[in-house]
Amino acid sequence: MTKLRLSTLISLLAACLVILAGGDSAAADAGVNEPVDLQFQLPSGSGAPQPYPKLDSQLNWLIQELLERLPSDTRSKVADGLPAAVPAGIQRAVAQQAPIHDDTFIAVAIHVNGDPDDLVTFLNDQGSRVANIGDSYLEVYVQPSLLPTLDQHPAVSNATAMIPPRTAVTSEGAAVHGSPAWNSAGFTGAGIKVGVIDLGFVGYGGLIVTELPTPTAVRCYTGVGAFTSLLADCETGTEHGTAVAETVVDVAPDAILYLATPKSWSDLKSTVQWMTSQGVQIINHSVVWGWAGPGDGTSIFSTAPVHTVDDAVTAGAMWANAAGNAAHTTWTGGFIDPDLDGFNNFGPADETNAITLGPGETITAQLRWTDSWPGATSNMNLYLYDKNLNLVASSTDVQDGSSGSTPYELLSYTANSPGTYHLAVRY
Repeated sequence: MTKLRLSTLISLLAACLVILAGGDSAAADAGVNEPVDLQFQLPSGSGAPQPYPKLDSQLNWLIQELLERLPSDTRSKVADGLPAAVPAGIQRAVAQQAPIHDDTFIAVAIHVNGDPDDLVTFLNDQGSRVANIGDSYLEVYVQPSLLPTLDQHPAVSNATAMIPPRTAVTSEGAAVHGSPAWNSAGFTGAGIKVGVIDLGFVGYGGLIVTELPTPTAVRCYTGVGAFTSLLADCETGTEHGTAVAETVVDVAPDAILYLATPKSWSDLKSTVQWMTSQGVQIINHSVVWGWAGPGDGTSIFSTAPVHTVDDAVTAGAMWANAAGNAAHTTWTGGFIDPDLDGFNNFGPADETNAITLGPGETITAQLRWTDSWPGATSNMNLYLYDKNLNLVASSTDVQDGSSGSTPYELLSYTANSPGTYHLAVRY
């Protein structure tokens, strides 16, 4: 096998899991490996085309989960993308395994060939819920049984299971920034509108008057594409946004606050349009989204967060973003395969990158490498093994030079049992 000269980059988004669990051993632990040789642990069917090539690995896996639960006659119809009656209980059981779901529906991002109107009509006719519509991008809730049909639709370029954003670490920094001295000199943020974009504001209402001002306006998302103007609907999920707002007020006690909890790229884009239309001058965004490009500030996707940052700046707002929080949970290096078995070596004898998960903890792992966006031709795969080196999750999207090929793989897995898990990269 010809040795690749690729720059591979794996982001193990486990740091926030440690923080949410209250741990402080951080991310360096995630990269400590016992020597593991996967020469004889090649996944069955590795390298074979996915049954539904327009759908990502996560959606292909959900389809297989669905098919296994169906009687043979219904299974064959669903597998072929034909109409079939699937019990709601089965739809729900499969949908619950998706990263973002709502009852019997899975949240899916679809990149569209041409005008999305025909696809929107088709989805509505099938009982799907279209949450957001862009020029060439849809965010929708679909039932698992519709996924094979979606793969066959001519307007679909590719579709991926939507992954929820994560919070980035924040800390109180008024003294560090020297803001008390500025406040004493009269610089208190009076008249300045600040937008705080986060994933939740648990406990905010209980701190109004004592520690926090009443927000001037809120956009609280209850699902992808759905929001209210009720603060109570923002007080879910996490108190991270509340902590960020407290930090803003510690630094600028007279600032005017606008709050929002977007759940998708399109939600973020519309949130920023709303904030800037309200005259918001500073937007704080302590949120981490999945990669949407090569990491140089560009993206082929019109709704990618990097473009939303451009929208904010063009509208006159200053954008403040959390950065550097995943430094110790990111591995970067060239693809090295001394034994020519196809697996990348993270160290001299390490063909996996080990992490520790507790029961019920979720890891989201991303892989990207140097290649074209789009039109990637180097076909890399990402695998997750348990402590016994049994394959528990994988991302095996095909990179074949087509317009939908990007040098990117993503997997999400919730641990059934605690222990050491192993990530591996194969070409």
